[in-house]
Amino acid sequence: MICDDGRVIGFASENGNVFGTYLHGLFDNDPFRRWFIDRLRTRRGLTPVGRVLVECDIESALDRLAGIVRANLDVQRIYHRMGLR
Repeated sequence: MICDDGRVIGFASENGNVFGTYLHGLFDNDPFRRWFIDRLRTRRGLTPVGRVLVECDIESALDRLAGIVRANLDVQRIYHRMGLR
């Protein structure tokens, strides 16, 4: 995969079965993920779904995880041990 300016941002095998990119969060985009999965479905002879079935909100999930960590760990002590505070 190459940007308009010539930068390589990922690679795919010739048959498209192997796909990789350094773009963090690429599959966080619900419509892109649906398109990608539908493409795989078509290759397997399955009918594409054509609509987003599950919407993922990574930010709220990360906020919940951070709250659980803060509630169960002495974060200030960890920061202190790391020399951050």
